[in-house]
Amino acid sequence: MRRSSVAVMVLALSSALGAQVAPPPPSFVPALTVGYAYRDYGVYIKSALSQGGYAGGSGFNAELTWPVTSRGALLLSAMATPGVATQEQYLSSFSVSANKSMSTAFAAHYAFKLKPDVPAFFVVGAGMLRHGRQPISDVTRPLSHVSIDFGIGLDTKRDRRVGFRGQLLAHSVIPNAAIADITVNRAGQGLVSLVTAQTQTFEWSLQLGARVRIRGDGR
Repeated sequence: MRRSSVAVMVLALSSALGAQVAPPPPSFVPALTVGYAYRDYGVYIKSALSQGGYAGGSGFNAELTWPVTSRGALLLSAMATPGVATQEQYLSSFSVSANKSMSTAFAAHYAFKLKPDVPAFFVVGAGMLRHGRQPISDVTRPLSHVSIDFGIGLDTKRDRRVGFRGQLLAHSVIPNAAIADITVNRAGQGLVSLVTAQTQTFEWSLQLGARVRIRGDGR
């Protein structure tokens, strides 16, 4: 009787130890997120009396999530905001151009969680932003700009095949220096010829979408 009791205790202890050393569930699973996106654009060029940039725009975003560690994942995303207008502030007057174009952004981010079972996560990475029209001069010539991105995100219904993902990101954009050359060549008169590119401009974006698991188990 005593032997059987000891055996039961050993089995129970083994089960408890096994449960304790079991690997934690993954923080992220392979998934594709598609949905709404809004980006507030900044000031890209300036002169003594004026500055130019882009109005905010709404569009759509697609993002691929691929886990790389137990608490981290690689996020590859593409955003498109059609109908973005250039805008200029000259002295105290503010004007928005009637000419609009497509703005796109491509990014590679690393998302990580402090705990695997929480819905919130942090994001850091870099991206490439491309505008189809230049501010002030309205020149139709696409230029690309580099951005450093960081922010926070939230995943809900992680135990379902389809869930929700929201992200709020800040972007530190480095405008392409050629944006000032284009403006000078097109305008070529008055104070506008003194236009220079901003060394840095700050933007933010909001992304809301449906997250669809493409393989693997989730929480």
